[in-house]
Amino acid sequence: MILISSLFFLVCTGKETENRNDVVEFDGNLVNLIKQNDFVLSSFYAPWCGHCKALKPTWEKLGPRMAELGIIIGQVDCTEHTDIAARYAVRGFPTIKLFRRGRAIDYEGMRDADSIVAWAQKASGPAVRSSARLINDLIAINGDPMFIYNGPDTKSSLYTEFALLAEENLPNILFARNKTLSDEESVSVIKDEGIFHFKLEEAGSMADFVSGERFSSFPSLTGKLARDSVEGGKFFALYVAQDEKDVRTHLVKSIARDRSKPAPGFAFSHATGSQFLRLVNHMTSRKDVGAGELLVLPPGSINGRFYRFDIDAETTREEIIRFLLDIQNGKEELLGESPFQEP
Repeated sequence: MILISSLFFLVCTGKETENRNDVVEFDGNLVNLIKQNDFVLSSFYAPWCGHCKALKPTWEKLGPRMAELGIIIGQVDCTEHTDIAARYAVRGFPTIKLFRRGRAIDYEGMRDADSIVAWAQKASGPAVRSSARLINDLIAINGDPMFIYNGPDTKSSLYTEFALLAEENLPNILFARNKTLSDEESVSVIKDEGIFHFKLEEAGSMADFVSGERFSSFPSLTGKLARDSVEGGKFFALYVAQDEKDVRTHLVKSIARDRSKPAPGFAFSHATGSQFLRLVNHMTSRKDVGAGELLVLPPGSINGRFYRFDIDAETTREEIIRFLLDIQNGKEELLGESPFQEP
């Protein structure tokens, strides 16, 4: 834990504080504070911003919990310190960043205290975790993809590369070391209820392997996932499921998880349950999205345009694949209208 005295805060922030657990008002010396400490968490705000005002009560209570993690917490008024806002690429308010040994990591989650603390704990923790679980147990968890180094020590070039990638991708990707007695070492990813091994001749590099395997093949829908997919040049195929028991989901999942890529160029996701309908309606500029629809957003941006295929009890896997390939070949009609289109 980092111990910070009142005098330290006075020197580094220019503002007195009675308690090292306080959330302090950072000033122009934030740059030096970041250089001198491993972990600094800051909110960048504007006094007139409504979302900033809503965050303020939660933010001001985080001091003691961050102190337990060895994290200095504060906030910057970007209307007073425009140079600081520009230096750290603040483009909206509030922006939350954790500086991990100088590297800025943006927070994009919910703005409640527990979510922020959980994220900060990951972002300030070890880049490579130690794992004592059996591989089969990790597979059975079926959580987010986890990259595993299997080897006897941490001095090899393979582990060094693995650890550097872990640091670069913290906290968005899980990396762990599984200590073994064998002299052989390997890197694998656990995802989609299986384990898949890094092979240099197939992946090109470990960085390419991590980039290509970092997401589950059939994750639950988020707005960021959809946006990143289409902006990255992929078609985004989304199945709208009735509930967890919707057996039609398995048809789409089998295509998404097929390592032979029967529909290359597509990212897949599912929206299971009514709580997702508002987001799906927003992405397609509709009000009547229903269960059983396979919706495909084209690459570029989310602008209300989509392709649609209705899946029923008689639909086959081959019919879905044909629909996806027909989209790529320009044989399917693009539906919907952009809400930003001029009349």
